Amino acid sequence: MKTMRVFLAAVLAALCVEGICAQEKPSATPVKAVRLGRLWDAKGKLWTNATVIVERDRIRGVTTDASTIPVGAEVIDLSKYAGLPGLIDVHTHMTMYTDETPGEPMLKQLTSNAPAVEVFVARKGAMRTLGAGVTTVRDLGADQYMDIAMRDLINRGEMIGPRMFVCGYSAGGRDRRWRAGSVEGGTAADRCGCRRGQNVRIDRNGR
Repeated sequence: MKTMRVFLAAVLAALCVEGICAQEKPSATPVKAVRLGRLWDAKGKLWTNATVIVERDRIRGVTTDASTIPVGAEVIDLSKYAGLPGLIDVHTHMTMYTDETPGEPMLKQLTSNAPAVEVFVARKGAMRTLGAGVTTVRDLGADQYMDIAMRDLINRGEMIGPRMFVCGYSAGGRDRRWRAGSVEGGTAADRCGCRRGQNVRIDRNGR
């Protein structure tokens, strides 16, 4: 088991890539059978020689019986690897971009770009997130509703990244470090102001 490399999100990332192409041409084989040497199911069971059945973007089941693999399914052999469910990161700022200067503290590397540029360059972090096995994130705030735009691009298949639960502008006290650059991200003077601000966020978030 020590020599068994851990398979996390490579298959999911590959499925996302195919999802982009699927907008132009429907997939002829929507069902995939992913073979794994080991599979931990997060319920206390470690499967050996397991096959995960994936239909489009949903896991339909796990089996160790090869005869139950649907006829015509595309078989992906990753039997050299171990698998586990996608991880969840509950505190992220996916659109926060840094210049990646070696040895420099992250908060000193933050750059200021137009919202469209920030969302575009954030795609690299989204891919890295998937590569680390994190398939779902909770984003705790972004200026100009960039996190909502990024979530929608991922959901449409225009960007590869994890499933995102977003909030728009973050809500915090008067002394919070991050301040938004518009009226909607300003400081509320009273309880009614807070309520109005949250209503704007809900409306922008489409929820």
